[in-house]
Amino acid sequence: MKIGSKCFRGFRFWTTRSEEEPHSAGGINTNAAPLILPQLELLTVMELSQHTPTSWKSLAKGGEPIIRTSGSFSGPRLNGVVLKNIVTGKYNPLGECIELFAEAELLTDDGAKIYKTDRGCWRGKEGAISDLVSGKSVPVSQFYFIGVLNYAVSDPGYAWLKEGNYLSHGAIDAGKLKISQYRVVNSRNLADLKACVDANRPGAKRLLPTPGPEAESYNRR
Repeated sequence: MKIGSKCFRGFRFWTTRSEEEPHSAGGINTNAAPLILPQLELLTVMELSQHTPTSWKSLAKGGEPIIRTSGSFSGPRLNGVVLKNIVTGKYNPLGECIELFAEAELLTDDGAKIYKTDRGCWRGKEGAISDLVSGKSVPVSQFYFIGVLNYAVSDPGYAWLKEGNYLSHGAIDAGKLKISQYRVVNSRNLADLKACVDANRPGAKRLLPTPGPEAESYNRR
C-alpha cells in the first residue's frame, strides 16, 4: 500500500512550513522563533474505513466507542492486518478539536501481535471541526489527525517498538482513513512529543517534527 499523496503532502505542509510564512489556520502562532525539529522514520500506514457523518457526531459527544474489526497496515517496517480498533473521543469547543484515544490490536504478516494506543486530536482549518461534528460536509483536505503512539508487544522480533518515541498522522484519503505511524529518529522524550502535539492547538506555536527522507521515498513508490 502506498501512502496517499494528499495525506502525506498535508503532513509535510504542517510540519515543514516556514515560521515566516503566513499561516492562520487554527490560529497557529507564526511569530515564534524557528526550532530545531526531529526527523521521523515511517514505520507503516494503517488503513481503516472512514467515519460516517453519524459516527463523527457520536465521537464528538463522547458517546459509544467506534469499533472496527477489520483493516490493514503496510510500510517499510510493519505489515499485517488490524484485528480490532476501538476509538473514543470528545469535542473540545475551546480548542476546536476532537480529542481522541484509540486502541488497536494488530497482527503482523509473520504472526506477531502488537497492541497500540494513539492519543491525540483531530483538528483543521477554522470552522472545519465544528462543521464536522455538526454533521455538515467538510472537504477532507481541511482536517487531519496528530497523535502520540505507544506500543506493547511480547514477540522479541518487535521488542524495538517498546523503545523510543512515536507519532501518528491521520487523514481521509481515497475514501479511507489512513493513519501513518512514525518513529522519532533523534532522541526526544515522551513529554517533548506530547508538547509537540499540544503546541499545535489553536493559539500555540508549532513544534511538530519533520518526516525523514525515508517517508518521502516510500511515498514516491
